[in-house]
Amino acid sequence: PPACTAGDVVVQEDPGAHWQTVVVDTERRLPAEFAPGDLVNISEAGFPFTDGLAVRDVLTDDLNAMREAAAANGTPIAILAAFRSFEQQVALQDQRVEEMGPDAAASRVAGPGHSEHQLGTTIDVTSEGLDDVDQAWGATPTGQWVASNAHKYGFLLSYPSGSSETTCYDYEPWHLRYVGRELAQRVVASGLTLRHYLYVHHPPIGYTPTTADSTTTTDEVVTEG
Repeated sequence: PPACTAGDVVVQEDPGAHWQTVVVDTERRLPAEFAPGDLVNISEAGFPFTDGLAVRDVLTDDLNAMREAAAANGTPIAILAAFRSFEQQVALQDQRVEEMGPDAAASRVAGPGHSEHQLGTTIDVTSEGLDDVDQAWGATPTGQWVASNAHKYGFLLSYPSGSSETTCYDYEPWHLRYVGRELAQRVVASGLTLRHYLYVHHPPIGYTPTTADSTTTTDEVVTEG
């Protein structure tokens, strides 16, 4: 994929329709006014009703299935964050800059419009009973289960360990983006990070690939739900 460059390129794809494959990274961002029209509370996926935590309806069946499977394994999950609007991301970024300083915050928190949470298909998870999460959580039984099994339900770790050069962000074992079961299986089988896979197989409109990428072909996308 291209280098991790800070930018303000507004995606040309419709993020409501192309939620599976739209690239959202440090360079490409969603329109400030974008918000999905089918947001529902996470309680629709069997989690306790939590005001302010909403996801797109398209993923609730698979999210419920993942919740049930995690619980059956003895590693139940909870959701800490879901859809965040452009304005909410502004507030979060300002808070993290104040807490961590601008340099540390830049590698941990996406800028406004650059967060996958604005898609409505991204969640932050943790172990049931916890109200926070950190990188060490990835080594817990629940974190390990999520890393090994989330893709079976259509969810991918956007920022896996040791991949910051291609993902543009530090390791986040809690950050899951839903792309549907079929696409998730393809990404895992490729061995690539989600961002890398999308640039190779579903390059953004207006993106000119390098010579090394120019011979790749585009997969057919099957929209689920």
